[in-house]
Amino acid sequence: MLNLDHQTSASSQTSGYSYAFEPSLEPLLGLTIGQLIRECAQDSPDRTAVVCAHQRITKTYAQLNADANKLAIGLKGLGCGRGDRVGIWAPNCYEWVLTQYATAKIGAILVNVNPGYRANELQYALNLVGCHTLICSQQFRSSNYCEILDNISPQLLLKNSDGNTIQCNEISSLKNIIVINSGTDEQEIAPKHIPRVNDLMASAGHTDELADDPTIQFDDPINIQFTSGTTGKPKGATLTHHNIIQNAYLLGIRMTEGLEPNGLTVCVPNPLYHCFGSVLGTLLIALRRATMVLPYPIFNPHKTLEAIDKYKCHMVFGTITMFIDILDCDLTKYNTSSLARGIMGGSFCPPTLIKEIITRIPTCTNILIPYGSTECSPVVAHTSVRDSAERQLKSVGRPLQHLEIKIMDQTTGAVLPIGESGEVCIRGHCTFDMIIRGGENIYPKEIEDFLMTHPSVADAQISHFKIPKRVVVVTDFPLTVTGKVQKFKLREMAAKQFECSNI
Repeated sequence: MLNLDHQTSASSQTSGYSYAFEPSLEPLLGLTIGQLIRECAQDSPDRTAVVCAHQRITKTYAQLNADANKLAIGLKGLGCGRGDRVGIWAPNCYEWVLTQYATAKIGAILVNVNPGYRANELQYALNLVGCHTLICSQQFRSSNYCEILDNISPQLLLKNSDGNTIQCNEISSLKNIIVINSGTDEQEIAPKHIPRVNDLMASAGHTDELADDPTIQFDDPINIQFTSGTTGKPKGATLTHHNIIQNAYLLGIRMTEGLEPNGLTVCVPNPLYHCFGSVLGTLLIALRRATMVLPYPIFNPHKTLEAIDKYKCHMVFGTITMFIDILDCDLTKYNTSSLARGIMGGSFCPPTLIKEIITRIPTCTNILIPYGSTECSPVVAHTSVRDSAERQLKSVGRPLQHLEIKIMDQTTGAVLPIGESGEVCIRGHCTFDMIIRGGENIYPKEIEDFLMTHPSVADAQISHFKIPKRVVVVTDFPLTVTGKVQKFKLREMAAKQFECSNI
């Protein structure tokens, strides 16, 4: 639930009703993402910005900014500029972070593409946004990205080495494909004539040229993120510099409260293509001048624990399923004593799971819960170390600073009394007012909470019915890459089973 009845000296609410506003003396930042990384390089040049464990890459803020300048200049040479869409189709890697900053410097709009997309999904996404340039890995798990591109159209891979742009009817807006160089232990599987990221950066030469476009405004769109598709086809949400910088900045104040700011190290096993990784991860960490550790291309609980141990991480991010998988490991094999805080998001966080984490990892004294949506840049409420133990376990905290939240009757529009379910409405420095529909008299969460009390139940998801007519037992749930349960697939599974059993 939202803490809309939570009175503090810094909050304002309508007595007895589900409305809360979190005022703040903290100013809003008029900052672009390109300016952010440049300022990091100026005031903290030697501080470690990112560690990509699986690539064995470590970069300081000065090095990251210099690399971002080179890639930005290379992209400009390909005709990318302000407002052009540049897709990044890759699992977690240094080049993902690099592309995020390089595109921001020239005002190109970064498009976060799910690394698990197949041909039809990729074609749909790139056409939806009008993608101009695609930067991609050569492979992901068992998927050969070049074969996927070839399945869309052979024309996508027939780009000439002399720099001619792609001409392809299937994705008419796409002009360039650039592949990420394979690691030292990996085979180069992309055709040699397809440009590599390293070659594109090398084309900029040894220059101190600032790639930043001085005409970029902080209200300009800079990122398109797709919703996770738990209920159907993904939809694109266009976010501005101001939306996500502000969200990361104010969230960082609450999330890191009480931690030593100098030398803060954060483990981010979440996929960067999702807002949890690219806003709460990359940008929040840069705004705190902290270090981001990427353990592995995809989530792996053992690699995550290895990274926490090796790099002495103070915080770790994760979804519910990620934390469950971490607890399934033999924790005695890893030194987790540096870990002081966990951030758990994506869906409702069971109190029993939070208690178990704190019990199994005693130094991790707080598990904080963010609440929001991709369209809201993404976080709108968050628990705090100042909240009582009960509120940390059973709520998603107070609104973020400068935000208003209300719960209203979806028929009349009236603000509802505390304790009643309705539509959650948010207003503030988000993209736009966001409405999430609820309103059942008996909410599914209540049933899920009850099921979670059983010691044999690790996670539960129920469709919007007051009383379940049937119960289906499964070994696990179909998940998105971000660890969210794909409820539309659950419905398909249930429908197929009931049809076969003639129930």
